[in-house]
Amino acid sequence: MKKTFLILSFLGLLISAFAQIPNSFSYQAVVRNSDQTLLKNQEVTIKATILRNDEALFEQTQTATTNENGLLTIVIGNESFQDIDWLQGTLFIKTQIDPAGGNNFTIETQTQLLTVPYSMAAKTAETAVTVEGLEDLIERVNNLETQVEELYNYLNSACESELFYYFYDEKIFLSDCLSKDWLVIGYEKHIQDEDIINLITQTGFFQYSFIHHTGNDNLHHRFFSKTKKQHTCSQLKEISNILKQSDLVSFANYIFEWGNNNWMFYCDDFVVKLKDETDLSDLYVLVQETNTYIKRELNQNTYVIGVNKNSSGNALQMANFFFETEKFEWTETIFTNYMSWPTQINSDLQNFKK
Repeated sequence: MKKTFLILSFLGLLISAFAQIPNSFSYQAVVRNSDQTLLKNQEVTIKATILRNDEALFEQTQTATTNENGLLTIVIGNESFQDIDWLQGTLFIKTQIDPAGGNNFTIETQTQLLTVPYSMAAKTAETAVTVEGLEDLIERVNNLETQVEELYNYLNSACESELFYYFYDEKIFLSDCLSKDWLVIGYEKHIQDEDIINLITQTGFFQYSFIHHTGNDNLHHRFFSKTKKQHTCSQLKEISNILKQSDLVSFANYIFEWGNNNWMFYCDDFVVKLKDETDLSDLYVLVQETNTYIKRELNQNTYVIGVNKNSSGNALQMANFFFETEKFEWTETIFTNYMSWPTQINSDLQNFKK
């Protein structure tokens, strides 16, 4: 019932607005004579015709004076404009000009109306907004809401289906423990904290953040940012994509939580174990194809693979993809666990409130 009232109110405002829309639009043209000389400060006669398939739907003749640059400005239209169906077919406007101000039209142009004048299209649409059509309009709105909801659920399900890792051959899903209001944001150590703080503030998504300065063996510092409200997986993914558009951000990933303040997150790397320690050809090919890179060798057949925002996916997705190629004995996303978050990292954590 509330939805119907809102639609009726909207239609009432719409029709009220239409009553005030003029039956005309402005038209400008630069006028030149046959030798391409500008006709400056000269009174001319101009005949404007609206055509559809060479049929004249409207004609109007008037006089106007060009300015010092040969520019002519007129208003085309009158009450008979309301008889034109502006949304039907392809429309053209033909102008004929007599530079002497008479009816001997020696200058003629014809141009397609690529954009129908807004007020004219609105007038045409007004005729369709009737009481008889209101039920159909409401049904269309309801169907649209259903389609939007189905798309929303599909995108969120697709997002959650990516949240897993392999334990041997078994998929361990993480969607149930996805934090709905936290992201971990990585940035290179040479970037100033203040620059990241300004960026995060400008997005408007976050309530406050914690800066975690990592040790010398890590290329990035981390920002743990809490959003102003809870989000679905697909919404967090969109926020992450927006952040990664900035040159300051190296990665922006999910955080997972379970129990009482127990947190787990991943950053920008994962581990692969080769089936044959003497053959790195498959690894080299996949690294090139996915725009990842080999960070370091842990031992003779185990390597840490680095991921950046230009890779084919984040560290979790890439670890799963490499495993699914069946070219490796196993792969493992490098998760970091914090128990009793965030007290365990107080020595490295600076509380920054916005």
